[in-house]
Amino acid sequence: MWPESEAALDWHEPNPSEFGGYAILLLQMMETVPAVRHSVVAVAAAYEAYTAVLSASVNLPPQNGRLLLKHYNEAIRQIGLDAQRSPLDRQHITVTLMTSTMFIVVDIMQGAEARAVAHCTSGIRILLDHHARASPNGDIAFPQNGSMETMYRRLDLHLAAFPGYGASLFAMTSAALVPHAFGPFPNGPLYFPSHKAAQDAFFNLLTALYNGSAGARLAHLDPHTRTALAFRLSQWTTAFTQLQARQAPLAGLERRTALLLAVHAKMLHIRLATPAGAPQTSYDAFEADFAALLPSLGELVALAVRRAERVNFTSRPAVGQVLFYLALKCRAPRIRREAVFLLENGAGRQGIWDGMVLGRVCRRVVQLEEGEGGVMTAGDVVEMRRVRRVQLELRSARREVGLRYMVIEGKGWMQREEALRW
Repeated sequence: MWPESEAALDWHEPNPSEFGGYAILLLQMMETVPAVRHSVVAVAAAYEAYTAVLSASVNLPPQNGRLLLKHYNEAIRQIGLDAQRSPLDRQHITVTLMTSTMFIVVDIMQGAEARAVAHCTSGIRILLDHHARASPNGDIAFPQNGSMETMYRRLDLHLAAFPGYGASLFAMTSAALVPHAFGPFPNGPLYFPSHKAAQDAFFNLLTALYNGSAGARLAHLDPHTRTALAFRLSQWTTAFTQLQARQAPLAGLERRTALLLAVHAKMLHIRLATPAGAPQTSYDAFEADFAALLPSLGELVALAVRRAERVNFTSRPAVGQVLFYLALKCRAPRIRREAVFLLENGAGRQGIWDGMVLGRVCRRVVQLEEGEGGVMTAGDVVEMRRVRRVQLELRSARREVGLRYMVIEGKGWMQREEALRW
């Protein structure tokens, strides 16, 4: 294995074996496809630069930046040459999609999250366009049993949850056009032989959620769909609890996977239990649930720090996602401040979920809601002061994010916008 490939795989998943098909495909294409090889070298250069910034003790020579730019541009040139020869060829489509995942990694490490989202969106549109032209037998025509499509489906879910990304592009297409990636969700009781099976079923549940809301937000779910999804989640939770009871105490990556699934399932339960349009004070009833999440979230942050995973590119649900939602919806001062502290001091960056950025946003929301202080309990933050529908605009400039939110003014909700800089 090339040293560069190790960096590429490490940034995509702390445990590449979970993406066996994707990882194998990447290694194979590195040896034979110039565009992929150049994009992976660009990843390695970006990774070296980023770790140097983190350590603050390593001064990289200027040629590192030149090396990154050279191979990044060369990968783009090679893709262009392939497109001229056979723009609709299966191999060219696969090369383009693989190279785009490498570009996403580079962009994330350079702080260009908006560009990373654009690359991901382009890749998803390529997949959807390919499906529109697919043969009637439904063959998706990708190597390794559709591992590339599975990667982009997971990226799509990762992005769709971000406040401001918009909607799941896959979910906005018809089910007939895009076959399901994670397998059917059965109507009867569930049984998980492994955490991998539990994780796939949870992705399946998230896919159903975004399909039910036309690719948008939980607020768009009709009551019947919301009830059906809550029942599916209860099925999943029962099977997951049974899996935990059958297994010996977990450690390392298995422990981390189990904790991630547990906290995301709990947060999804809270969100499904809160009807669309309900007052923000409705979340006060879940204060004990929010508090119960903190020990697991703290352990996840500690595990990431110990494994030097504070910064990684992943398509899994991010720990920062739960901390962010907790800090916004729980108005109990001690709980939300602990969540903000974990965001800023340990959550790191997982995909586009950058803990430092999210922490700054949460601090601003706390300031808007609590004013000059004097808040001792969640009930001290009255409905009139509570912020809702927080949306973020990721910008290419470092240390800046656009913030949109709704507040009550006069007789109705008004949208405000501001730029946060630090």
